Amino acid sequence: MPASSIAEMFVSALHDYPDRVFLRWHVDGERIVWTYAEAAVRIDALARRLEALGAGFGDNVVVHTHAMVPSILFDLACACTGIVFTPIETTSLPAVIDVVKRTDARAVMTTPDRTGPYDGRPIVHEDGRGPA
Repeated sequence: MPASSIAEMFVSALHDYPDRVFLRWHVDGERIVWTYAEAAVRIDALARRLEALGAGFGDNVVVHTHAMVPSILFDLACACTGIVFTPIETTSLPAVIDVVKRTDARAVMTTPDRTGPYDGRPIVHEDGRGPA
């Protein structure tokens, strides 16, 4: 039976091909490659962090990033937990805060270059942690 969601597709590929390449990209001239298994560790850390913050099925999180790889991980962490993923791409902090308030976001997933503050909401970075 074919997978019915992106989460099911990822888990199926992880099960069948854990050592195959899932993501390949370059940062500052350095080539980075993650297998399905390596990505799964990061996705699981994100999902656990969201759940520890009280986010669960049907809750909203706002994703404020311009970076593709963290966005993919954030999307899959949300898909695997049933959390609603609300992406926003803007440098306008007031616009982001407006979306955070309107969606009643439980957290904001972002990269270290974007630190808020986000109307008091917890911040989750792509490593599954928040700012120090």
